[in-house]
Amino acid sequence: MASKGNSGLQLARASGIQNVFVNDWKKEFFKDPMKRIASIPFMRNLIEYTKGDTDPDYLLLTSLLHCKADTASITEADLDKIYNGLFGGTGAWKSPGDKVVDTIQAQAAACIKGGGTHKLESKIVLSLAARFAVESFMVKKINDPAKVGAINTLQTTKLLSLYQGCRDRDDKAVQVVKRVVLMTPENIHLNSFMYEPILDMSDDHLRALYQDVCNLS
Repeated sequence: MASKGNSGLQLARASGIQNVFVNDWKKEFFKDPMKRIASIPFMRNLIEYTKGDTDPDYLLLTSLLHCKADTASITEADLDKIYNGLFGGTGAWKSPGDKVVDTIQAQAAACIKGGGTHKLESKIVLSLAARFAVESFMVKKINDPAKVGAINTLQTTKLLSLYQGCRDRDDKAVQVVKRVVLMTPENIHLNSFMYEPILDMSDDHLRALYQDVCNLS
């Protein structure tokens, strides 16, 4: 992976190319908060493939990828229960009562503070945090729980459509939302091929995007 910074061009060995979930993230799920968060879309896919998209665990994990009514209440213990149900074992996060959304935001902040990285998990965390933050912004501006609650697919895009219909919409904010839709995948798949847009993208762009989203008001 090549990255360009103020000090020049840097080359680093790429990671996350070959089965990063099995070979790395699963081993660190109860230890590394960033790899733990990056595992959420993978777990959701596994449940979708094996149990379907109406399974309660699938719906709960969806609430960690999008701004839903129950998002703020989901704990690390809830995430542990789903993981152990999928893979067996009795592992537990060190602070089971913590809210997962707080962990997502904390890890995104760590990505901003830590600067550039080639790690796939940091790019996924930034993507998830940016999408969640921009959806939270639009939900507040739309201020219509019934319309928002009726959305069950392509949530970010449909929220954008509703937001564009608001009288007090901010055209600059609309452009930021469109960047989120373009740069972060609506669905993150198990197949590493589906990660190529994120792998090929410098996380400088994702960090700038997340900061722009956080500045929306």
